[in-house]
Amino acid sequence: MKKAAKWAMLLRACVYRAGSTSIFLPARRRLIAGCIALLGGLLLTGGPAQAVTLEGDDILVTDWGANKLIRVDGTTGVRSVISDFSNPAQGPVIAPSSLPVSVAIGQGQIFVTGPYVGILRVDPRTGHRILVSDWHQGRDGNFGYGAAVDAFGRVFVNDEGAFVAPAVVRVDPRNDTRVTVTFLWDPSQGGGDLSFCGITDFALEAPQWNPKHPGEAGKGAILIGVNGSCGKLGIFRVNPVTGFRTLLSDFNNPAQGAVVDLSNSGGLAVEHSGAILANSGGTSPRNLLLRIDPKSGNRTVVSDFDNPAQGPLGANLAGDVLQDCGQIFVGAVDPATGRNNLFRVDPRTGKRVLFSDSANPGQGPSFNRIAYIAVVPHNAGFFALPPAGSFTSPFGPAR
Repeated sequence: MKKAAKWAMLLRACVYRAGSTSIFLPARRRLIAGCIALLGGLLLTGGPAQAVTLEGDDILVTDWGANKLIRVDGTTGVRSVISDFSNPAQGPVIAPSSLPVSVAIGQGQIFVTGPYVGILRVDPRTGHRILVSDWHQGRDGNFGYGAAVDAFGRVFVNDEGAFVAPAVVRVDPRNDTRVTVTFLWDPSQGGGDLSFCGITDFALEAPQWNPKHPGEAGKGAILIGVNGSCGKLGIFRVNPVTGFRTLLSDFNNPAQGAVVDLSNSGGLAVEHSGAILANSGGTSPRNLLLRIDPKSGNRTVVSDFDNPAQGPLGANLAGDVLQDCGQIFVGAVDPATGRNNLFRVDPRTGKRVLFSDSANPGQGPSFNRIAYIAVVPHNAGFFALPPAGSFTSPFGPAR
């Protein structure tokens, strides 16, 4: 009823203004056309877009089960829907058989990967989506866990390929130019035989200034998690220019820390110190949040999600991110109820608390199945967007 009243009020305002003799005929025609277009848009979308204001430290979640992009308030854990990928009024649809995989933030923009669809750019205020990289053209394939945006605004994705091995692909969202950075079936790029391996996730390290190669400023190394029947299991460091891979942490080597699996887990992040965070899985089960030394590759356990002494239990860890203050957030399943939740982990003690609880309706719509998470940095650039009342998207017209 409230929406109907608002629409009626808007219609009366349009009619009143259009009938005013103080408006010249051409302007009156433009006003009437604008009112019709606006009301038509409201009917198509079910009402005015519910603007979502993103703040630094908010967390974005791609939810497979719900087929939505969800914003989690970084302070309260309250959930709200940014974009419904089943709603054609908000842009290109990701079919339930495909589902959104990863989300990345950079240069004031949000990018979501959709298998066999491409890379979508999402307006956080309206949920409108634009296809910036059409995966039906060129390399047509599936997306695995992993998405990131570098200092130049280029999007890195984990392309599992339709008939070929996984690769990290760099995409320029302005013109859909794609470059394969590293291809697992190419032995000349290092790391041994990685045929039949998969990429569990990846992250970008902070760029390092190299006076011998000033043109590479802003290009941090890429960290990838590798697993599969190839027998290789661990974290590799990838040169962003040559794609050459070097094994940093061998998860089959007990001398470097816990011997665990990466197959059931997506999650790789870099702390401010340069230390690397990785989620693990395995048949034990070993649902661990690990910290990896960026130089030696040695692993230590930050939080054991199978240990109740450190907080609520969690399984099938999905994604890990850091707020600017250093607090860690991990998506996980409650082994008792099967509900997906978001946990906050103290980086020093490993103690966990349930931050966004699907069983709590007061925090918003429940998670169905968390696929991937990303944190909104304080310098994300969203604060420079036009006012939420503007009908012009800063990302251009939706299509």
